[in-house]
Amino acid sequence: MRRPPGDAARPFGTLAGMSCWDQSAGDAPAHDPASFPSQLDDLAVRLSRLSSLALARRISPGSDLSVAAAARRIAARVAALVQGVEHGDAPQPPVWRSLPSAADTAVGFQLRVLAHDLAVALPNAAECIWTPEGRRPVRAVIAEISREATELAGHVQRR
Repeated sequence: MRRPPGDAARPFGTLAGMSCWDQSAGDAPAHDPASFPSQLDDLAVRLSRLSSLALARRISPGSDLSVAAAARRIAARVAALVQGVEHGDAPQPPVWRSLPSAADTAVGFQLRVLAHDLAVALPNAAECIWTPEGRRPVRAVIAEISREATELAGHVQRR
């Protein structure tokens, strides 16, 4: 991960009064960002093998969220992550693109394409990237999405 050009020790961008460098992944275990695209790809393959009925099921009994909707939410976060990585050194945030809503049976393929896009972009990522919420450490963003992907993978595996 790269620091921004110029004074490498100088924090830039803030979120809730903290510089990007002061933010962390919270209490998340250390996650290797380089393995994250592979984690997403594995989930995408599992999702691609599910029937439309399995994709339409709720992720848990009390949830309003279907497996496909949870996958779409992760895909949207990954799309923003890729865009944030691509524009990490920009002085202003990018104009955020919306991810097209794929059919339930296509959401796994959509996530797989995004995982591959991320694998290409991630090696050149700055340590802090743009997100829709402002500048954030790329490791923190990855840790959050990784937790969601792990949770969804657990629901998919139990089926």
